[in-house]
Amino acid sequence: DALAKLLASAGDAEALRACAGHFARWGDVARAREEYGKLGDHVGLLDVFVQCEQWDDAFAICRAKPAREDRVYLPYAAWLADRDRFDEARGAYQRAGKAELSRRMLEQLTRNAVLERRFRDAGYCYWLLADEIASGLKGKKRDSLSAAERDDLARFEEHKDRAEMYY
Repeated sequence: DALAKLLASAGDAEALRACAGHFARWGDVARAREEYGKLGDHVGLLDVFVQCEQWDDAFAICRAKPAREDRVYLPYAAWLADRDRFDEARGAYQRAGKAELSRRMLEQLTRNAVLERRFRDAGYCYWLLADEIASGLKGKKRDSLSAAERDDLARFEEHKDRAEMYY
């Protein structure tokens, strides 16, 4: 009898999960939220909020369940970048643990600024690139740097010089 109840509740959970998934695909956030709430499925609910770009609700879940931040910050960063909010996008990429995406975006912005002859913007972008490299080298002594860190130091100096030239 207990096994039958367990199987029935597992079947109910699967049915609720399927309903929630369908509601989410159809854009009915209220019903998807209700079904995921019944299941206690924070991940499913978080995915619905991300899919519907309801960032405030997604971040509210992240505050309650910080281990889920990676599911929100990466799509949020892309959303910000699509809306030309690049400084905020850089921060979101950093928060998502995707510093390389932040750097690549910044390098592309720098290239675009140079090609479009927006030299003040290019100078600012080079300064941001130099600053990112400097933060990685902070507190390290020149004579104890590894080969990769020496390369970073050379890139820092190049970006700093370019920032000054373009500005």
